[in-house]
Amino acid sequence: MKVPGSWTPVQYLWKSRVPLIAVPVLIGLQNWHAEHPSDTDALGTQNILVEVLLLLGLALGTGYLRLPFSITWWLVLLAAYAIQTRFLLGVATVLSLSVLLTWYGLRFQHAAAISALWAGAPMTSRWCRVAWQLWDLCVHLWPAVMMIYSHGPSWTAPATAGVVTPLSALVALPMSLTWLCGLSLGLTEDAIRQGDLSLSRHAYRVSSELPKEAWIFVHASHGVVCLTWILALLLPGIALGVTGLFILMGIVKQPFTTAWWCMFATCMCFNYGPLRQWRLVEQPANLKLLEGLCCICAATMSLGFYGAQVFSPWAFRSMVLNWAVRPLARWFPSISKPLLHAVETKTFWILARLGDSMLHLIPSIVAVCLFHSSVTFLSALVAFPMNLVWLYSAGARSLEATNELYGVEPHLASGTLHFVYGSHWLVCTGVAAWCAIDEGTAWT
Repeated sequence: MKVPGSWTPVQYLWKSRVPLIAVPVLIGLQNWHAEHPSDTDALGTQNILVEVLLLLGLALGTGYLRLPFSITWWLVLLAAYAIQTRFLLGVATVLSLSVLLTWYGLRFQHAAAISALWAGAPMTSRWCRVAWQLWDLCVHLWPAVMMIYSHGPSWTAPATAGVVTPLSALVALPMSLTWLCGLSLGLTEDAIRQGDLSLSRHAYRVSSELPKEAWIFVHASHGVVCLTWILALLLPGIALGVTGLFILMGIVKQPFTTAWWCMFATCMCFNYGPLRQWRLVEQPANLKLLEGLCCICAATMSLGFYGAQVFSPWAFRSMVLNWAVRPLARWFPSISKPLLHAVETKTFWILARLGDSMLHLIPSIVAVCLFHSSVTFLSALVAFPMNLVWLYSAGARSLEATNELYGVEPHLASGTLHFVYGSHWLVCTGVAAWCAIDEGTAWT
């Protein structure tokens, strides 16, 4: 591994010349729409395979030369500028969002990551540091934002998907790991033994060692960008909205039930409430999909919630204390003593069970009865990963983290947690199979 601050001649040439080529390349890519108003490629679809091999070769080559992944992105921009096909431009657009989020996300989490701009060399001059930051804006921030703005999705009516296709996003998905594979090929055997994803540090040469989690974030965020873009192109908007809802509830550390209640309230408002006159008459499939998701998640929520209490009877008491009694005692000190005294009475727990049934059991039964006819194969497929989407959005990396999120003490056993999550997947799988068989029978 080279010492910090040492560059190869290729790196030095690149860093000194890339600001000069940024302007003409971006201007040329901005004019792509005017020159190619149709969605067809100038070279024809038969050359897609050649372009895929070119992209993988660029990723392997830059990795082997220990060049940062941002150089891979810039070479893809140059290839899109030279060849000018929709496919390459779509891959370049996806990589632009990936580089934008991963690079500035890494800098936000670890301030020392900025030293990758000057290969980790000692920085004694304040003005030199400012110059490097301006260089960063010219070759990273501005090009990435311009690519996304010009060729990404358009949110103005009528909304368009831009030049990115599911194929271009799919091809962009493995490029980060392909680059890492090339990097590992260019390293010595001793360096390879030191880590896996953290091998990226050999290309970036950050002044101080970053934790392994930082490099996991870099590669994982690239995968999330590509997968999200693929799903956004393939799935209906309602499915994306529901997924975003569960992600939001995970981020703010709210229970899975809260996300479901938002779906349930929305369905009720569109069917029986003040939003009935705004019902999506022109797109009834949207509301049907939302109702199907609400029905399936209602069944799995109650099954997991009450099933966990069968295996671990103390769970209900622990959750009531964590979500109701302790917050009330903290927010209203004047009633804390009577409240804590009431907790020890049987009447309190009878009322708690009644309130719980109004929050979980009865609404879930209502949802299943009202919306079971809207359940489809697609709704079961979309609902399948929602519990993990919520869990991982909350920052958890194992099922055991559910105990902290719900405040269960003592913690639920591993078998109980497997039942809670496994029952959701089992129900979704069973419903999907049933719908697939039913739809197949209808066709025959």
